[in-house]
Amino acid sequence: MELLVYLKDDAKKMKHILLIRKYDQQPFSHFQKRIEEGKPVLLFSGYDIEELEKLYCLLVNLQENGATICIQEKFEDGKRIEIGLEIIANLIERGYEISRQLQDYDDHVLAEEEPK
Repeated sequence: MELLVYLKDDAKKMKHILLIRKYDQQPFSHFQKRIEEGKPVLLFSGYDIEELEKLYCLLVNLQENGATICIQEKFEDGKRIEIGLEIIANLIERGYEISRQLQDYDDHVLAEEEPK
């Protein structure tokens, strides 16, 4: 999974960049330039649910502070679709549910393997 996060250039851009830098330590000028050029300010790639949750919290925080964000999911064929925060929340919930199910399965298998 690959997510691209765009941030609209506005008067609060500096405040938004400070929030973003708590998540990603790139130089201030890096984010400023990407916002001004209309390029993604953040890229998320992979299936690390804990990292996705951190990104989600940042995005919620940005929106609460007045930022206009656009999140796109990029597919292997290069196509992109815009998604909302609710999709990311669902991905996180689903990821944790799968982890719980795998843990339950592992516990069950181990219990069956124990000598009686």
